[in-house]
Amino acid sequence: LDAEQLNISGAFANTIQINGHKWYVLSLIGNSRTFVYDFEEQMWHEWTDGSGQALVPWRFATDTQYGFPIWVHATSGATANLNPSNWTDLGGQAINCMVITSKIDFDTIMRKRFYRLSLIGDSPNGNTNAPVIVSWSDDDYNTYSSGVTLELNGTYPTITQLGYSRRRAFKFIFNQPYPLRLEAFEVDIIQEVRR
Repeated sequence: LDAEQLNISGAFANTIQINGHKWYVLSLIGNSRTFVYDFEEQMWHEWTDGSGQALVPWRFATDTQYGFPIWVHATSGATANLNPSNWTDLGGQAINCMVITSKIDFDTIMRKRFYRLSLIGDSPNGNTNAPVIVSWSDDDYNTYSSGVTLELNGTYPTITQLGYSRRRAFKFIFNQPYPLRLEAFEVDIIQEVRR
């Protein structure tokens, strides 16, 4: 908000509710960013379109007539909806979901060997294989490893041999036209012996 400076007067906000979640949507004009607070999860998210652009030109219109929120583009007049049974964007493309964790050090700065990472979540759309790309950063989010694909297909999606690090951030990317529900991820480590 501090970065908005004089543009703060052009910022706008809405609250919407869908699928048991109530969201506070804050659009910042000066920085062209849209932040969303989920009251249920008590977490902030950043929403962008498929090309990474903020949703700033979209304004909330109504959610009473159709049972889900309807949005109107501020300049073109185009409409969009947040229908909970549709998992594609306006162009019919799968919605890109990216989760980046905070840096994890397991309460010690000692080097650790990361030897297993497993995802815990639902297999979307029944038995359909749904790839989640996992990568990690050991240098404060500056660079990430090559992505490793895990399939959410009802089995126990696991990768092994993730190398060494003192602290690490993980990135998970899901880009499929299915609903995604991840519960957690597990990491097994072996801490180096202090010498």
